Amino acid sequence: MIGQHIRLSWSPNSFGNSTSGQVWAVRVRKFDVYPARVVLICPEKGGLKIFAPLPNSFKKLLGVCADKLGFLPYKILTEWGTQIDCIEEIDDDDRLVVVSSMTEWEKFLSSLNY
Repeated sequence: MIGQHIRLSWSPNSFGNSTSGQVWAVRVRKFDVYPARVVLICPEKGGLKIFAPLPNSFKKLLGVCADKLGFLPYKILTEWGTQIDCIEEIDDDDRLVVVSSMTEWEKFLSSLNY
């Protein structure tokens, strides 16, 4: 089940008998299985951050980046500058930096403080 995670059930106690607990339980049951997502960060657009679904292939991820950011990425990196080459290297809620050119890639790498 790539791209999906299962939330663990919570056993009710006195909180579960309250109105807030019942509303919470309905929400948990409604969203038991949810699609994985990532945060796309674009330093070229002032650090724009966008939540996006994590597709099941790297090619589709490139398409999602193109749709959301308006350009086909030159590189997709982690926040620490590690290049992402395949979809298996990405986890749910990862923050990915998307750059459009070699120049922007070099600017991002030089901005990291090692």
